Amino acid sequence: MHYTLPTQQILHAGQYADSTIIQANLAKLREDHAIGMLVIELVPDETFIAGLDTYQSIGVEMSGGGFTVQPPFWNRNDLNTYGGTYSSIKAEKYAELNGVTDDMWRESNTITRYAYGKRTYEWFRNNPTYDNGVLVVFKGTINYE
Repeated sequence: MHYTLPTQQILHAGQYADSTIIQANLAKLREDHAIGMLVIELVPDETFIAGLDTYQSIGVEMSGGGFTVQPPFWNRNDLNTYGGTYSSIKAEKYAELNGVTDDMWRESNTITRYAYGKRTYEWFRNNPTYDNGVLVVFKGTINYE
């Protein structure tokens, strides 16, 4: 199971926006390299009127196979300088090694960004990783040696 939804939902009448919790099983998503769209749709019946068609469904993108697009944290932290050209493999390992849990994460301390970059550089140096036959190197304009 890649996700779970609460068994009971409370949706408030007369509103165009409400919320629910989706619990993603990140370990299983990664293990299966699952990528897809979870669509939650309100289905009217005799006791429920869904309202405007535009607000009857929402899609949530889920990915366990790496980042499907460049996350904002890559540019917000100038990671082209620290790690070179973006790749989903570099971003995923950088996030994993350095505890990045938010796409919008930003580290303002340059020394911390250097330490995170060096940690990621050393991981790729010590664990040769290939993307379509090409060695992945986490190295930008900063010399870590």
